[in-house]
Amino acid sequence: MTRNPWNLDYTPGGSSGGSGAALAAGLTTIPNGSDIGGSIRIPASACGVVGFKPPYGRNPSSAPFNLDQYNHPGPMARSVEDCLLMQNIMCGPDPLDIASLRPKLTMIADRSGIKGWKIAYSLDLGYFELDDEVRRNTLAALDVFRSLGATVEEVDLGWTKESERAAIGHLRTIFGSWLAEYLEEPRGELLTGYAHHFAEGARENTCQDFLKSMYTAGGMYASLGPLLESHDVFICPTLAVPAVAADHDPSKDRVTINGKDVHPSVGWPMTYPFNMLSRCPVLSVPSGRASTGVPTGIQIVGPTYSDEAVFTAGLAYEEAIGGWYTGVHDRPAAASKQPLPSETVPA
Repeated sequence: MTRNPWNLDYTPGGSSGGSGAALAAGLTTIPNGSDIGGSIRIPASACGVVGFKPPYGRNPSSAPFNLDQYNHPGPMARSVEDCLLMQNIMCGPDPLDIASLRPKLTMIADRSGIKGWKIAYSLDLGYFELDDEVRRNTLAALDVFRSLGATVEEVDLGWTKESERAAIGHLRTIFGSWLAEYLEEPRGELLTGYAHHFAEGARENTCQDFLKSMYTAGGMYASLGPLLESHDVFICPTLAVPAVAADHDPSKDRVTINGKDVHPSVGWPMTYPFNMLSRCPVLSVPSGRASTGVPTGIQIVGPTYSDEAVFTAGLAYEEAIGGWYTGVHDRPAAASKQPLPSETVPA
């Protein structure tokens, strides 16, 4: 079991939790991940690193999941510029992936700033319970964007918990059905309790559930799409809590936020709505740390296929706060021996 290097009692997130933990601990520099419901951005937030979910098709993948619009291979790094450089390597058309986009997009590190930009934000996307420390760190990060000359305003997307049910319907239909194939094999008994539970749930899913997920995604973009026409980017927390326990099993364990039970799998990652709206690029960057020492993060969401916009915003934010990993004193092992800082950056 991989644990969070900032506090071993907590998870580093998943499914690319090994990449996130290794980055934070200084064991690697630019790993890749795969993001079907947030599996790049979840560990990026929980481990205090940078993760990018590119728009669908930007980075090639292999069948059958290259044809699943929720699927996004992407980079992780300790800085926004490293993440950008890795993204430039990963992206481009591939003769084995019909969904891969032409032409290849090669970005530069645009440090022209965000003065005059309009930024929309939501703390809870309309229906998430939000941990107080995540709220505090997100508001502090938004103040940084204001200090850079951007207009920052709260918006109401009108989204509801139907988004949660829709995402589950989609994930069970494709990924869950693929996993369910293992139930018929001798090695099915080796599946974890969570994997077994998810695979069994896929067997209960219907074509109507999948169709409903598409209707819901269309309704969600009907509010976000026009908003991104009048704003440069949209910002929200990456996770509703800093992280859950390292041994959390969503097939049997509860997650409680503000005294309320939330869905143990999708009630705390605020990432999956942007897998549903898969053509929007999303960059997760650190926003601070909680009292447990576990980092928190924000998502910078751009208009469809506007990768450059989220990296420009991320670079400006990173430069304004001085970065996150500037020496050995910024590593988890060092930070665990120090008092928690009041600043909004992991230390």
